[in-house]
Amino acid sequence: MLSVPGVFFRPPDRAEESDAAREKFFVPESDHLTLLHTYQQWKANGYNGEWCNDHFIQAKGMRKAKEVRSQLMDIMQQQKLSCVTAVEPEWLAELGPMFFSIKESDRSRLDQRLKERAAKEAMQKEMEEAAGKVAAQGAASERLATSERERQRTSIVHPGARTPRTPLATPRRTFGL
Repeated sequence: MLSVPGVFFRPPDRAEESDAAREKFFVPESDHLTLLHTYQQWKANGYNGEWCNDHFIQAKGMRKAKEVRSQLMDIMQQQKLSCVTAVEPEWLAELGPMFFSIKESDRSRLDQRLKERAAKEAMQKEMEEAAGKVAAQGAASERLATSERERQRTSIVHPGARTPRTPLATPRRTFGL
């Protein structure tokens, strides 16, 4: 079923009917199980093309899935393999984690959400503290600049008095060549 294009079709004029028909085959655990259930129902109805049309399923895709299944069954018979549903415990313990994952329970998801919320609140608090520090530094530098400007405004200017930064004489400029 995975090697063929999607088997469900949804005509625009009958969208609600097709959605209702598809829901009959829906398996909440997995899309793969939904496809398997669809195939088993088609098989139970004698591989009928009319049944596919009534349930908004593409008969051509289902026939292709049946062909692939028969090819796989032939290969299994040639290799003397049997179709099993049980899994060896050693295989499951050793290789299972590569193919399967354990679904987290609602409790662990709740715990994870609480941890994420606490981490988010801690980050927000840290950002507020950093913004406060930046604002305090800005205010301090502004106060320093204001006091420097105020000091320069209030200083008394004495004509002819030399400040430490004023040169004794203006350097002579030469004009021309």
